[in-house]
Formats: sequence, structure tokens, C-alpha cells
Amino acid sequence: MKILITAPYNEQGREKLATELGEVIYKEWKEHGRAYNEDELNELLDRCGADALITEHDHVTAGVIHTHPNLQFIGVCRGTPSNVDLKAARECGIPVFHTPARNAQAVAEMFLANVINLMRKTIPSWQVADRSQLGRWRAYLLFAVQGQ
Repeated sequence: MKILITAPYNEQGREKLATELGEVIYKEWKEHGRAYNEDELNELLDRCGADALITEHDHVTAGVIHTHPNLQFIGVCRGTPSNVDLKAARECGIPVFHTPARNAQAVAEMFLANVINLMRKTIPSWQVADRSQLGRWRAYLLFAVQGQ
């Protein structure tokens, strides 16, 4: 099996896939500077002769899927496979895997860090509200920090 990986994927993970499933072709979208569009992804899949795709950010449209109906799977390295046309994949019998809660720990850590920063007044709360463009949360944040 040939697997095209366009998602950021560490070397150890790529080696494990190669050992378990076959050849890995690595064309990370970040090196390209942006997500691959439909035409670019079709060209990559054709050129590589890939049997499977692991993506993160690329536009896996109905056009990509219907052009490559023999893909054995599409893996999506994000919490939701919102960049994949799931209806087209289902029509072609291509399973789509994704990583729910992939960033849950990072989100929880960031939330706690922000709460600590606000409670210790490390960053004035009005700056957090303005820079985050939280608009409607501004009064709530000020209330929470000042304890009123």
C-alpha cells in the first residue's frame, strides 16, 4: 500500500506506518505554504499512485474522492473531518478516520493558563478582551478579574 501524507507527521510515526502498511510519501502542506486545493491534491494522488491519504487541512472534495474512488482510507489529523466531503467518501465506500478531542488537553491547558494570568493580573484584563476580540465577553472578564 502507498500512503500519501500531507499532514504534519513526525518521522517516528511515518516509519511506523511504513513498517505496518507500506510505502509512505510525505508532502506536508505546510512546506507548500497552504492547504492543497482539489487540483493539486488530485495531481499528487495521481503522481504518487497513492492507495490512501492522511491529511489535516487539504480540500478533500467530492472531485478528489470521485477521481480516486479506490482509496482504501482517508485519515484526517484534526478533531473533525470538516475538510473532507463525507457524503462522497461514503458513496465510494471509503472509510474516513479522524482524531476527536485531538487538542483537548492543549485547550484545557491554555484555558487554565489564561485563568491564572487573569486572576494574578499578569495581563490587564482589558488587553486580553481587546486583543482576543471577545467583545461581548469583555464585561464578564472584567467582572471575573475584579471579583465584583
